[in-house]
Amino acid sequence: MSWREILGVEDPADSSSSQDLHKSSLQPNPESELEVAESLEPEAKLSMNEISRICAWLAYIQETDPVSIYEILSACRNNQRHREYYLMRAKEVPKSGSNS
Repeated sequence: MSWREILGVEDPADSSSSQDLHKSSLQPNPESELEVAESLEPEAKLSMNEISRICAWLAYIQETDPVSIYEILSACRNNQRHREYYLMRAKEVPKSGSNS
């Protein structure tokens, strides 16, 4: 299961989703726009420590795609739930210098 599936993020490579997105952009729906606006939380600054921990986890799972890394960090800045999820996953990275 990918991080996109876990967090419910659309995969831009999925052509059916992009077609649906294109159709919906042709027909504005003010109600859904209000729901999106209300669901977004204000941007919160990530500390350098948090960025380092999340990036260390991404390196640990061998995620090297700069676009994916940017999207993950942006999601963490814009949504507290995403931030908590990735910081929780960052705990999986073994401590350097440990003799385990």
